[in-house]
Amino acid sequence: MKHFLLLIVQCALILILSGVSHADTYKHDPTGICFPEELAGMTRGKIRDLETDFPGYGLSVGYSAPRINATIYIYNLERDEIKDGAGTDFINLYFMQLIEDIYAIEERGFYSSVNKLSESVTFLGTGDDSQQFLKASFEYVQQKVKRRSYMYLTGSRNHFFKIRYTYHASAIADAEKMLQSFEKETANLLSVKKQQNEIKGAVSKNDKPFKK
Repeated sequence: MKHFLLLIVQCALILILSGVSHADTYKHDPTGICFPEELAGMTRGKIRDLETDFPGYGLSVGYSAPRINATIYIYNLERDEIKDGAGTDFINLYFMQLIEDIYAIEERGFYSSVNKLSESVTFLGTGDDSQQFLKASFEYVQQKVKRRSYMYLTGSRNHFFKIRYTYHASAIADAEKMLQSFEKETANLLSVKKQQNEIKGAVSKNDKPFKK
């Protein structure tokens, strides 16, 4: 039951990303990953602490643009070790579970007309900054609006790094163009070299940026 409640919370986060944002770059202390105010033309919104109510599920960081929402989740499921990349048996099995969760949400009536469009292994970024991810795409209806959504998963810095990038089907041209930049800049978030340039002056988790 608790797992399903978390699914509903995450489902809602895809839609509810407005509200108080936090000035400057926000640094996630356990991983050192820094989240800028702007990412690929999208504005950072709420940073939500999921750990308190759902131990092991970390936090979420929302970005949005008109008719486009992206949510990045960083968490560890209370596991002692999470290997980098998307090549382990566990992360592949876990990704299969995340796909099944989409259908579970449909069965509970929060989505309808779910259709999985693709599933693949992909690399975001280029050269030394490229990051291996598992990737799947879906179409579904939510709140009477047809949407397309991409889901990504990888391991990085002993955490899971999951992304949902979702947009109104009517915005497909602009959203797909923005997606290319979003994938590249998201890969940069995991680049140690590029992140070092963001750390100075970043807002730490200890500065309590969470809004529930």
